[in-house]
Amino acid sequence: MVNTKFEAYKLTRAIKTSGVVATVSRAPLNEFGEPGDTPLLVGTFPGLFHNDKSYVMETTSDSGLSRSSVGRVIGRPMIMCLMESVVGLDLEIGDKIVLSSDADKLYELVELNDIQEWGIIVDITLRLVDDGSA
Repeated sequence: MVNTKFEAYKLTRAIKTSGVVATVSRAPLNEFGEPGDTPLLVGTFPGLFHNDKSYVMETTSDSGLSRSSVGRVIGRPMIMCLMESVVGLDLEIGDKIVLSSDADKLYELVELNDIQEWGIIVDITLRLVDDGSA
């Protein structure tokens, strides 16, 4: 049997020592169901920012004569937090998130994962928004 209180305590301790504050905003929909120009603040929550790495093989062919495979690693930004800190925010896919550790980068919420389906820890998958400024 897993001690869920202890698991929550371990994450709380890690967030206190190495955590960031995530600010969530959402563009309200206009009368046509399109996102508006000025985003509204949904709320903030503390979390632990980390990256998940995936290995992807890409196969290319040149007119069917030669074929080559290239492997590369793709990183996915994520933030892990306690369920109790985000349950009241009613997060939605597509919400915009700015982290206190790097306020210049804007992330978009892609997925919410309930770790081990315990209902205590959430891992939020993010996507870096490329606004073309860099």
